[in-house]
Amino acid sequence: TFVGDGETRKAVEEKVKLLNLDNHIKFQGRTNDVASVLAENKIYVHSALYEPFGLVFLEAMAVGLPVVSLDGKGNRDLIQNDVNGYLIPQGDVNQFVDRIIELTENPSCFFRIQKNGFETAKKYDIVPYCDQLIEIYSKTNN
Repeated sequence: TFVGDGETRKAVEEKVKLLNLDNHIKFQGRTNDVASVLAENKIYVHSALYEPFGLVFLEAMAVGLPVVSLDGKGNRDLIQNDVNGYLIPQGDVNQFVDRIIELTENPSCFFRIQKNGFETAKKYDIVPYCDQLIEIYSKTNN
């Protein structure tokens, strides 16, 4: 499932048709319900060359998707390679493909990355953060 509308969308759609992959690939376009779209899939693959932070990685991890991403610099703050996802050096197509295959063919790897991804996403959940703020403010008012 491709989410969003980028400048290469038409070219990718044409390639999908050319390769007769229409039954396997869906183009979602823009959506306000990213979590639901992500939850319909098994792995989150991110091929952007640059990613300043990447809220979408946390969204993917929160719904249980292992992440395979190009190293876009900013995503290094969220993804620990081979712990809660995979960061692939830019230009290393073979490693990118190998990590996707590994996740699809190795259930123990899939579940390990998935579990660690859940834990990472929890750290950024708004509820624990608000609880921490309340605790800090409670101590300063006493």
